[in-house]
Amino acid sequence: MWLEAKKLLDFQINNKKTNRYYNTLNFFYFESILDKTKKVGTKTYFKEKVHNNLFYALEKEFFFYKYTLPKDGISLRRYFFFGYPMQVFYYAVGIYLLKVSQQFLTDYSRKNHHCFYGGNLKFEKDKLNINSTSTTYYSSYKKFKEKLDQEIRKNANRTIIKVDIQNYFDNISMYKLLTEMLDRVKFSNKQLYNFDKSTVDLIDFYFKFLNEDRDCLPQSDNNVVSSFIGYLYLTLGDLYIEDSINELRRLSPNFLKEYKIIRYVDDIHVSLDFFSPKDDAKVHAARESKFIYDLLNIISDKFYKNLNLRFNSKTEIFDLNKKKDFNLLKNLVESSSAEYPEPNTNTGTSIPDKGQLILDTLERIKALDLLNVIEGKHEIDLTYLNDIYDDKVRAFLQSPQNRIRLDAIFTDFNFDLFRLKTKPLIIILALSNSATLKFENFLESKLHLTTFDRDIIINYLCQNGFNNRRLITKLYSDSQIKDIFNEIKAKKVVNNKLPGYYKIEFSKLKRFKNEISLIEQIRLRTHYERINNYSISLNLLLNEIHLICSLLECKDIKGYEVSDVRAFLTAEGVENSQVIKIATLFDRRNNNPISHSGSNIRIASSITKEEYFGFKNSVDNVLGYLLSKN
Repeated sequence: MWLEAKKLLDFQINNKKTNRYYNTLNFFYFESILDKTKKVGTKTYFKEKVHNNLFYALEKEFFFYKYTLPKDGISLRRYFFFGYPMQVFYYAVGIYLLKVSQQFLTDYSRKNHHCFYGGNLKFEKDKLNINSTSTTYYSSYKKFKEKLDQEIRKNANRTIIKVDIQNYFDNISMYKLLTEMLDRVKFSNKQLYNFDKSTVDLIDFYFKFLNEDRDCLPQSDNNVVSSFIGYLYLTLGDLYIEDSINELRRLSPNFLKEYKIIRYVDDIHVSLDFFSPKDDAKVHAARESKFIYDLLNIISDKFYKNLNLRFNSKTEIFDLNKKKDFNLLKNLVESSSAEYPEPNTNTGTSIPDKGQLILDTLERIKALDLLNVIEGKHEIDLTYLNDIYDDKVRAFLQSPQNRIRLDAIFTDFNFDLFRLKTKPLIIILALSNSATLKFENFLESKLHLTTFDRDIIINYLCQNGFNNRRLITKLYSDSQIKDIFNEIKAKKVVNNKLPGYYKIEFSKLKRFKNEISLIEQIRLRTHYERINNYSISLNLLLNEIHLICSLLECKDIKGYEVSDVRAFLTAEGVENSQVIKIATLFDRRNNNPISHSGSNIRIASSITKEEYFGFKNSVDNVLGYLLSKN
C-alpha cells in the first residue's frame, strides 16, 4: 500500500505541469520537493519509520498543519496542509480502505444508483489503477452531470429531491464508517486484508490524531483519497435511501414506478417517477406530496442516527411537470461547479457572448455593496465567470478593445469583492497589467490578514507561480500560516538530523524501532499532547523516559523503580538538577488524578500546560544527553 500511495501522489504532482486543477498551495510545495522524495519509497524507510508507528514521534518529518478557508458569507472551514511523508501515509490508509471495501461496493452496486466522486480509484488484478481519469474530478463530474441531465429531460411524472447535507466532511464519522465496514465486508476479505477490530482502532486513532480528537474527515488540496472516503461513506447513505423508499413502497404499492439516486460525493439527487394518476389529479398530487414528505423525514432520521449527518435548509424539491422547476434544475445542471476550474457546459452560447457576459458580470460585481456580498444579498449569476477557463473565451478577452474595458472596470474596483468568486476573478484580472499592479498594491497594503485576505493572496500566488516576493514575505509573518511557508522554504522531506523526536537524530533513535511498548507510549503521548490533555500526557511521558532508561541499562521494566532510574542517570553523569526533575516526575505522576484520585488528606491536582512542558523539557535534555553517549 505504501508504494501504491507514493505512486498515486507522485502521479498527481507530475500532472501539475499540465493541469490547472493542481494550482494549489499544497501541490506547489509537493512539486518543489519531488526530487527529494526517493528515500520515502524504500523498504528501509517504511520498516524503520512507518510500519512500526514510529512516525508519530517524527513530528518534523511527518508534519501537517491546519488553517482556515472561507466559505459562503463569513463562515469558515478547517483545511489541512500535509508534508510529503504524511500525505503518503494518508493516501496509504485510504488505499487500504479502498481495497477492503472494493468488493462491498461491487456487491451493493445498483443499476439505479449512479454515484461518483472526484476520481475513480480501483484495484485491477491487485494493482491500483492510476491515470488522469482515476485521479481527477473531470471525467466523473461530467458523467454525473450527464446522468442528471438525462434524468430531468425524461418525459415522466417525475420529482427530483436535491438533498443538501450540512458541513458534510466535518460531520463524517470515521469511526461509524469503519465499524459499518467491519459489519458489511465479507469475512473472507476481512481475513485476507487483516481488517479487524484492532485495525479499525488504529485507523480511527490516526484520524483522531489528525483532527485533535474530533471524529471527522480532513480536507486538503486535491485529496482524491478524502474524496473517495466521502463517496464511500454516502454509499451507506444510498442504502438507507433505498431502505426508506422500499419501506414507503410497502405502505403504498403500485404508486412509485421507479427511483434513481444520482450522486456526486454529497451532492445527492433522488429521482422519483410515479405511476400516472388513476384517481382524481388533486388526490394523486396530495399523495405524491405526502410520499415525498414522509421520505425526506425518514431519510433525515436515518442519516442522523446512523451517519451523524444533518440535512440543511438548502434541500430542494423539483416537480419536473412544472416549467419553472424544470428550468431551474436544468440551469443548475448546466452551470459550472463552484469548486472546479471548468467552463459552463451550455454549448448554445457563442464565444463573444460568453466574453460579454463575463464583462457584464464584472460591471455588476463592481457596483455591489460589500456588506450585501457578506449577507448573500445579490442576484448576480456568478457562474458566467467560470467561462474564463475556456481558452477561446480568454483569447477573446485579450483583444485590445476588451483589455481597455477590463482596465476601466478594475479602476476604483473594491478588490475585497473578489471573495465572491476568487479563482476565476484572479484569472480575469491577470489579463490586465494595470489591474494586476493595483491588485498587488491592494494586497500588500493589508496590515492584518483575515482568513479571506489570506485566501485571496494564496490563490493569487498559486496562479502566478509564487512570483511576488513581497506577498510571500507577508505570509511568512502571518501567525496562522507562517509555519507552512517555513516548511515550503526549508524544502525538507527526509529529516534524519532533527526528525522531531525531541532534539535527537534519527541515527540515535532508530535503536528503538522495534520497541513496541515504547512506541505505543510515544504514539499516545503525542496525541494527548495535541488535544491539551496534559494529565494523561504526563503519565505517558513518564512511561517513555522510564522505558528508555530500562532499555539502555538492559533491565526488565518490571521491578525497575524510581530509585533505579535515579541511580542510572547519576552513574551516566546526568546533571543533578535534571536527575531531581526526573525523580520529581515520578512523584508528580503519583499525585496526578489520572493515576491516583488522592485521599481524604490530599487531593490529586491536574497537570497544567506550563508544568507539563517543564517536565518535557527535562526529558528532552536527559534523553539528548543519554543517547549522545550510548
